[in-house]
Amino acid sequence: MKSPRSNAILCAIYVLYLFLALSIVARGGFRAQDFDVHLAFAKRLLSGSFPQSVVGATNPPLLYLLAATSMRIFGESAGIQLLAGVFALLNCLALHLFWLCSRRLLPQANGLLALLFLATLPVFVTTSVVFSADALVCLPFFAFCYLNLRLLEAPKHPSIPMLMGSGAVQVLGGLAKYSFLGIAPAAFLFSWYLVHKRKCSGRQALAVFVLLFLLPSVINYSIFKSLKGSTSLGIEFPIPSGAMTFRSLLWPYGRDVELFSAPPYFDPIKSDGTQVRVTPDGDPDARGRPGYTILVNNRYSYPALLNLAINSDILNITHRRMADSNDFTRAGPLVKRNQLFQMASVIFGALFSVLVAVSLAVLSWSALGLSRNPNDATAPGFKAGPGASLPIDIALALVLPALGYFGLIVGLLPFVGIDVYYGGYWLPRLVLPALLVFGLVAFWLLARIDGSKLLRYFLLAIIVCKVLFHLGLQLL
Repeated sequence: MKSPRSNAILCAIYVLYLFLALSIVARGGFRAQDFDVHLAFAKRLLSGSFPQSVVGATNPPLLYLLAATSMRIFGESAGIQLLAGVFALLNCLALHLFWLCSRRLLPQANGLLALLFLATLPVFVTTSVVFSADALVCLPFFAFCYLNLRLLEAPKHPSIPMLMGSGAVQVLGGLAKYSFLGIAPAAFLFSWYLVHKRKCSGRQALAVFVLLFLLPSVINYSIFKSLKGSTSLGIEFPIPSGAMTFRSLLWPYGRDVELFSAPPYFDPIKSDGTQVRVTPDGDPDARGRPGYTILVNNRYSYPALLNLAINSDILNITHRRMADSNDFTRAGPLVKRNQLFQMASVIFGALFSVLVAVSLAVLSWSALGLSRNPNDATAPGFKAGPGASLPIDIALALVLPALGYFGLIVGLLPFVGIDVYYGGYWLPRLVLPALLVFGLVAFWLLARIDGSKLLRYFLLAIIVCKVLFHLGLQLL
């Protein structure tokens, strides 16, 4: 049961998010890294026929359809800026659906803290308003998860309208971003679990599988195959040379600590004050490409780069102005104005991740029966509390789709034949919905640890500091 106080806090979090997001829109930060590419496809759609004008585009047509409609009514500049404001409102609704899902997993106070933490994350605030398909995916993703949770909680057999709704948001997500193909296995497993849990008849089971899994999966794949032009995804076998290695993907390097200085995406490699040209592996080469610190192949691990890009605004989207160039290689020096907050956020983000990892280890230790008897007075204070197992309903309706969405992109990074680092295919904006779910699970892990009062205060202090750093790097 919600109290007036919790409702007020919830509304305050939404207002804070909208303030941060709409401030970016007002300044012109909606122009993302690939702004010119997406704008060109929207213009082609505006002046050409559908779907021929968007065949071969990076993303499905929803972004370009919305942009073309807005530009036709309001003009190019005002139309795109207004659309970015609409994206902020849609993602505020996505945050509310995320909150409704989190209530099934966390107590109210913990859920509000998790919502505040994740709603102010630099990667979420900036991605939620940029002119990119990544700004459109959170709403259908969390609508899919929420509807599936409702299907499991319904007292009767699955209703046809709710099944159709779950399938429809999958198709909507597929029209926004091809990554939605990754949740098809999760939809199948969830359908199987729903049929068995509800003891559906043959006809009901058929309706569940067709409406929840088969029909939306076929439609999404048909959209992908007909518009993408190629279904290879750039995957090469054997593993192409120069690609991200499994070592870089899975395990940190010692030099990852260099990223605690929070370098921007385009931080130039210089020699005698002049940017040098390098090979993809970072060796000087006069015929190579311009060198940037974090874009050298396999110099830093994927977990470290992910931590950097989640907890800092590496493309300086927050402080971009309408008059700024679309050339993001010029954005580096502007980040220095709030570098202290960037660095603090990255360092505390790594600390938060370490605490989550320790919590996971403790819970795993407990689940294997290796922990001490919790009734033993001599047992240490840092141990698994009650309810240490993730509910299967949450795992199938929320976590499994996140793993599918995440795995479709991240699991294939070592096999991508194009330049993963220079092309930004490691950026967390590509897997944003999954990262929000993983963040929710992280808070659940921390809540399951039955530690001392000092430990709880320590965790709370880290989370509060993180939120303050989020606000500082975006407002100052």
